[in-house]
Amino acid sequence: MIEGSIPAKSVLLDGLEQLGLTDATRIADTLFEYGRLLLEANLSTNLVGADTIEQLVTQHFLDSLAPLACHRFRPPVVDVGSGAGLPGIPIAIAHPRAELTLMEPRRLRAEFLRSVVTALGLANVTVVQGTAESAGRLTLRREQASTVMMRAIGKPAVAVELGLPLLKHGGELWLYRGRDADPEPAVVAAAAFLGGDFVSSQPVHVPFLAAQRHLWVFRKVRPTPKGYPRRSGIPDRSPLPMV
Repeated sequence: MIEGSIPAKSVLLDGLEQLGLTDATRIADTLFEYGRLLLEANLSTNLVGADTIEQLVTQHFLDSLAPLACHRFRPPVVDVGSGAGLPGIPIAIAHPRAELTLMEPRRLRAEFLRSVVTALGLANVTVVQGTAESAGRLTLRREQASTVMMRAIGKPAVAVELGLPLLKHGGELWLYRGRDADPEPAVVAAAAFLGGDFVSSQPVHVPFLAAQRHLWVFRKVRPTPKGYPRRSGIPDRSPLPMV
């Protein structure tokens, strides 16, 4: 554990209990070990902006888990653009029977994720180094997930193009958002073109965090047209317009 972090541990335990998570002590202990590995790696690899365990607890760990208190997810789950493992690793720790795939295109980050999975013994987690654009065109990955989660994705139109092709019929795309209460009509239209219906936007209460958070949920109701997602880099350079 991290020296001098007893207050942060108390905050984390309290937050986990507020979110209705059972086995809070085990979850908190494992999250703290994850935090130690993350802060250590952050010294050489820019994984997250946080540089203290206190920041990790509120801004990342509880923030990653809070949407699960207001909306139920179904495995298998794909965390697209997992980066430092957020939200995927906290979810895998809290729900050890749920199958998760962490999808990360950058080699150093994917290597970090694999090291964390090994160190924490997360048997329910698979790390895939690759882009969502490529995965969404592969038979092995396309339309296989029940839930796709995306956190810290800048352009919602890009997120729906990358996430929806990975979902099976009836699966859900979760977009972690900040103060934006609802997607713009162009994003809803792009999702519809890609086979998804906008289901809901829910305010998310993150314990001990004053910032506003929302969860946007899209449901896969039709197959994604062939040719989507477009090749790597194209969605980000040219997000889908209203169709």
